[in-house]
Amino acid sequence: MEILRESTLQNKKVNNEAVLFFIFFSNLLKAQKSKPNISDSVIQEYKYHLAKLDSVFEARKGDTILYCSPYSISFVEANSGIISRSDHTAFGKIKFFKSDLILWRKWIEDVCKQR
Repeated sequence: MEILRESTLQNKKVNNEAVLFFIFFSNLLKAQKSKPNISDSVIQEYKYHLAKLDSVFEARKGDTILYCSPYSISFVEANSGIISRSDHTAFGKIKFFKSDLILWRKWIEDVCKQR
């Protein structure tokens, strides 16, 4: 009886170790997948377009809706996955909100920190 109890305890210990091992590696894989895989050239172009959007913001500090190049807005949206809250026009998105700019800035800062 004592041998059976000891064997059962060892099996539970092995099972607990296997579960911990599985949790550890699944979290490790999840962390690796969440790290964006973005080339240096895309990061540089993103920063270029963000600088254009920033310059509009700096020139019009009192405004909450800002107007700029539709391509710059589309580029940062496509690469960050953060879509501006503004409406599309016949020419694409020509305006964005300060809150959009803040989110786009934070996104690129986080990407650069992870590298």
